[in-house]
Amino acid sequence: MKNLKLILIVFVALLIVGAADAQKYELKFNLAPGTNWKAKQSSIMDINQQVMGMSNDMKMTVEAVTAYSVDKVVDGNFYLTFTYDAMLMKIESPMMNMSYDSKQPVDAQNPLGTTIGSMIGEKFEVVMDSKGKVKSVNGFDRIMDKMVKSTGGDQSTKEQVIASIKQQFGDEAIKGSIEMSTAMFPATMVSIGESWVVETMVPVNVQLISKSTLTLKDVKDGKWYLEGTSVLNSNKDAAIQANGMTQHMDLKGTSASKTEVNSTTGWVVESVVNQNIEGVVVIEGGQLPSSMEIPMKIKGTTTVTAM
Repeated sequence: MKNLKLILIVFVALLIVGAADAQKYELKFNLAPGTNWKAKQSSIMDINQQVMGMSNDMKMTVEAVTAYSVDKVVDGNFYLTFTYDAMLMKIESPMMNMSYDSKQPVDAQNPLGTTIGSMIGEKFEVVMDSKGKVKSVNGFDRIMDKMVKSTGGDQSTKEQVIASIKQQFGDEAIKGSIEMSTAMFPATMVSIGESWVVETMVPVNVQLISKSTLTLKDVKDGKWYLEGTSVLNSNKDAAIQANGMTQHMDLKGTSASKTEVNSTTGWVVESVVNQNIEGVVVIEGGQLPSSMEIPMKIKGTTTVTAM
């Protein structure tokens, strides 16, 4: 009889453990109209280029504080306003050292100050579904216009630069860029330990494609804990036209991420992404007698923290 009771106890315990393991979670955004929050993103990139056999190392630091507000929710889609509150950029290399901090007075002689500074306080609108897929972006083109116009120069040159920038960094391009950080949730409910795949593309001329495998590692303290690995590829056949020259980028890379997500809202509490990219940039045309290949390696870390 005692052995039978022991077997029953063990059996019940196994059922309880099994039920706990099988618990499913619906990972998604659940944003309420009228809510606001801010996030700080910091990226540090070490870039190595081999130009005509000579090494050109560059370190780039970018920090941005973005404010988000939920204007309304319609048919399960969130209508958001993004605002650039603050930005810092620093470029360090043997060729030049430049920096800009929006918290400091603007130096009219600093090209970073006149261009990036024009973004501070600017807003654009984003429509996103509960899984983080961006339906549309409106208003980023206008920010690009303002950035180019702030640089001065003749009107003809400005129009050419604006057309080129819009082609690479307009509303459609920023749509894909946002999705790389928001489209992280699975289509179906998952349990702890389950994985899923998310594929996103930034439709700039180089057509960057990211394929990520994400895993729900844990659920506790009101957070979802996600870990992921990604593979990044550019379309080497796509071309960028600039200053009478054509560029082709054949880049490949990987990244590893750890993300803590607020399980009530779906918004990132903290995220760390380590990335390695390498490949070749081929430049043709202009004053070049023949095509030039520039091997490139990029190693970077990006952190996002809710404020």
